[in-house]
Amino acid sequence: MTIALADSLYLSKKHAETDVDLFLLAYSQRFDDFIALSYAKTESEIQKTFNKEYMKYKNMHELNIGLQSGIWVPFGNMSLVGNHPAFGFFVGYKKRKIMVDWTFYMKMLKSNNEYVVYKDGRAFLTNYFFGGYIGLDVACFLMEKSKHKIPLRLGFAIDGWDALKKDIEKEIPSKSFIVPNVNIGIEFMYFLTKFSFLSLELKGTYLKINNDRGTDISGPAMTALLKYGFHGSGKKEIFKKYLCIK
Repeated sequence: MTIALADSLYLSKKHAETDVDLFLLAYSQRFDDFIALSYAKTESEIQKTFNKEYMKYKNMHELNIGLQSGIWVPFGNMSLVGNHPAFGFFVGYKKRKIMVDWTFYMKMLKSNNEYVVYKDGRAFLTNYFFGGYIGLDVACFLMEKSKHKIPLRLGFAIDGWDALKKDIEKEIPSKSFIVPNVNIGIEFMYFLTKFSFLSLELKGTYLKINNDRGTDISGPAMTALLKYGFHGSGKKEIFKKYLCIK
């Protein structure tokens, strides 16, 4: 009855739109009209209050966390090292259209081919491989829909692998390649529920490996990661309903 009365009173009004109209629209549950009119009335106290609450909503942080697995694929001279499976996790937050993630994964299994590395003035032929990646990704969302989101990613990371495993009996020292790099990628997110998602991330970089006197194994590399995670904020979702935002 309250909804019908408010709707009837609003439709019967002939004068210029005022704050009273905003109350009538709210009570009649004509929320789209309420938001449109409140935006038009920039001098309204109701509009000022709504804007203040809306900015709180827009600036709320959203959690981004989950697991990732995939494959690391080197090209050029570095293809000697071979493809390696990757497994790890990521955690970060999103504010408006910008997201910042800490991401980590390990790269495993032996190299496809043997190559030469030098350590302590001696040459070693190796196919040992155990690698890792840790980095900070900054993402900007190109598209945001209820079921699909597409962030463009720029990563700053430390990448590399162990090429020799220390063996005292065989007099083999340890040897690692640690390489800072910048990478760029894109992610395609599909939401299974309001907060859980599956995504595919593709990113590429170039690794300059300092293997002095050894085999040249520098080259570009691509990583493809399948992710499952949680993205969003329960508090922000409640606030969204409070503001009647679709």
